[in-house]
Amino acid sequence: MNEATYLDVGARASDRLMEMIGTNADYIASGLGYFTAESHIRYLAEIDIEDRIKVTTQTVGAEWCKLHLLHHIWTGGDKSAATVETLILHVDLNTRRVVAPKGVVADRAAAMPTTQNQTASS
Repeated sequence: MNEATYLDVGARASDRLMEMIGTNADYIASGLGYFTAESHIRYLAEIDIEDRIKVTTQTVGAEWCKLHLLHHIWTGGDKSAATVETLILHVDLNTRRVVAPKGVVADRAAAMPTTQNQTASS
């Protein structure tokens, strides 16, 4: 896998987590959503294109409009191959300004620090 593929795996894990907290098509159609502000990739082992991978996600922090996530990419069952650390911000899609999440998304995002090591993608 090349650099872009590792980042894509992390982005898909973030997208899956967003679905899990309620940031679905209806929520986005209402004019709210999350944008990635920053990502960092740490390469620990090579992943071949044929390798089966698993991604687990740990919430590093959650406050007001920010979610700080750490995606662990595993291969070979238990071999840590990479991490993708991501900061995402909740925004009003019309104004492009950072705002607090609403409804079930706000409730679930606020609960994230106590929800460690969820499987976000595989």
